Amino acid sequence: MPGVRPWITVLVPAADEAAVIATVVADLIAQDYADGAERRFDVLVLDDGSLDATGELARSAAAAAPGAITVLER
Repeated sequence: MPGVRPWITVLVPAADEAAVIATVVADLIAQDYADGAERRFDVLVLDDGSLDATGELARSAAAAAPGAITVLER
């Protein structure tokens, strides 16, 4: 369909990024890539075994934006 934005997934690889992960995820969710009122993207945070609070902070961000963020942890 012309004019319809394709669905995209934003991959965020992260390892020991507690200092910045909440800001990164919040900034991504604030983007306006949409088709009308419908958001046309999701965010997949890939936590590669962080030893800091990266996973916890990413999960908190996911809880604040249901359906928009998925966190996968190794």
